[in-house]
Amino acid sequence: MAACNLRRKFYSAAAGVTCVSVLLITLLLTRHAKQRYDDVQKFQRLQEYVGEVNSVSEALQALEESAFALEKDVQLLKHVVQQGFNASIGVQYASNRR
Repeated sequence: MAACNLRRKFYSAAAGVTCVSVLLITLLLTRHAKQRYDDVQKFQRLQEYVGEVNSVSEALQALEESAFALEKDVQLLKHVVQQGFNASIGVQYASNRR
């Protein structure tokens, strides 16, 4: 009978250790799975940010091209106005000399 009780205690202790081991392994695997899930979510957010940054970059490039074209138009207008001003001064000078 003593051997039977000893055997029950051993199996009971072994079962307890097994349960605790399974619980710890489950917790560790769950923690690892959550970390991996968080990493995947972070990666997906970064991919979305890359898309947004590319979109903003393209918009800024288009804006820069528009600003460059506008600057060229302003320079052309300044040139035209300056030529018109010079021409009107020449006409006034010629009419004053008569």
